[in-house]
Amino acid sequence: MRPIVVGLCVVMMLAFGALAVTGASAMALIEEFVVEDISGKAYAVADLTHDGVPELIVGSNNSVYIMQWDGSGFVDRWQIPGIAAGVASLTVGDVDADGLPDLLVGTGQAGSIIIFGFDGQDFFRKGETDYLWSAVDSILVSDVDGNGWEDILAVTSSGGARLLQWNGLGFDSVWRLEGTGGRVSLLTVADVNDDGVDEVIYGLSAGKVAVLQWLDDELVPIWENYPWGTVSAVTLMDVDRDGVLDIVITTKQEMLYAYGWNGSTFELKHHLSDPLLKISEAVAGDLDGDGQDELISVVDGGLRVMQITRASIQVIADVDFIPGASELRLGSGRLILFDAAGALHSLRPVPKDFFELVVAEESMELAQPPIWVEGQPLLSATDVTKILGPMVFWDAASNGITIIGNQGFVLGQVGSNKMTVNGEELGLTVAPVVDDDVVYLPLEMIAEFATALRWQPQLRRVELIP
Repeated sequence: MRPIVVGLCVVMMLAFGALAVTGASAMALIEEFVVEDISGKAYAVADLTHDGVPELIVGSNNSVYIMQWDGSGFVDRWQIPGIAAGVASLTVGDVDADGLPDLLVGTGQAGSIIIFGFDGQDFFRKGETDYLWSAVDSILVSDVDGNGWEDILAVTSSGGARLLQWNGLGFDSVWRLEGTGGRVSLLTVADVNDDGVDEVIYGLSAGKVAVLQWLDDELVPIWENYPWGTVSAVTLMDVDRDGVLDIVITTKQEMLYAYGWNGSTFELKHHLSDPLLKISEAVAGDLDGDGQDELISVVDGGLRVMQITRASIQVIADVDFIPGASELRLGSGRLILFDAAGALHSLRPVPKDFFELVVAEESMELAQPPIWVEGQPLLSATDVTKILGPMVFWDAASNGITIIGNQGFVLGQVGSNKMTVNGEELGLTVAPVVDDDVVYLPLEMIAEFATALRWQPQLRRVELIP
């Protein structure tokens, strides 16, 4: 039996313009690029060097790597070593009001945030916050108090949160959330009450969500709620497409709550219960450019893309080729994330029927589109004969399939996960199918008549050498 190679053909692209799958109600995600062998812990994409081209910044172990695209792949241009406590998180923002982007690195162990700048040649250390006495799991920057200077919001491994503000010489801790029942599941900033000013939103695992606003020189709660269950994820999305972000909470009890602004307070807009809501991490946004936000979640076995309606949840894509996904982020029509090994992946949406066939390094159009079974493409007998030459016979009465070519013969049965190759019985991952009197063959059968066949699920591509 000729082998099927399930390989990783890395398409190294970094075009930060928007991508769209216009009007798509269902989609697939394919891999745009992957950066391997980095054991990444945190990442960001930003123009740190002021040249108009964004860099890929990755934190790994005790170093930060600043990478640039060279036309064929990412290469290390700068390295910031010697972060003794280890890199736990990072982000980019102008936190010292000098008009230039800073690199903020959250450390492990006792936990501080180190600020780095760029002098045109190299990166240098500008300062460091006081210890937060717990590893800094995540950082974001925003002008919370509206004074024109970006502030630092940090979530620590102890489950607490801090707001740090620049005082002209260093950073003051002006707000702190600790020991309030449960870990912080989300800390983010957005305008969720349509007043033109960003609010701070946080969720606690024990079942609390709150919205805070900077009033009279302090951060104060303007709304709180206690949804039932253990919070698994909190994210922001425009559920009802009214132009204002809603606060979406999922729980380990497979519940979803969506709260939105009604002009005077936040009210419950949606309340759903569904086994599809068994998720551990989520991000939301309009991934496919159809004008409606999607909820992208980490589930057992991979990723799931869903659309939320008032009465139901619609699954529009599943991704099973990235195990242990984490650190999900959306931007410019892409989903970026780490896998369990710390490799960084960028995925982009394509139409659900997207498929590419490459024969002897040349793209080829199919006479009939493939059909998909359990995430694998099955090609029509017409196309198999056209490309590779074997004759395919189907007995409608018995549903038996016979394929005869120069390499010998293959016998199979519609609906059966077994085939016989030159007298030897072998298993099939998926069974042959007949649809509208057209026979569709799984890749294992086709591989018997090819010199090589390579199926790349992350690209939805089959490469064939006749």
